[in-house]
Amino acid sequence: DTHYRGAEMLGHGVGYQYPHDAEEGYIPQDYSLQRGIFYQPLPRGMEKTFLERLKHWSEMDQQLEKEQKEHNE
Repeated sequence: DTHYRGAEMLGHGVGYQYPHDAEEGYIPQDYSLQRGIFYQPLPRGMEKTFLERLKHWSEMDQQLEKEQKEHNE
């Protein structure tokens, strides 16, 4: 949380990358949230587009996890 004065001095938000600045509007980051499936789009209509986008983001997350694991070995 960096919206208040003094946040930077406390080290809050260090390393955070703003997704809206990324070309795809998404950056695979660990937000320390428990992963879960909260929405499962159907493979038809507009939801098919959502399904493809969610799959793409999942693949980006998996690649980041793989790179972090390799880096820590």
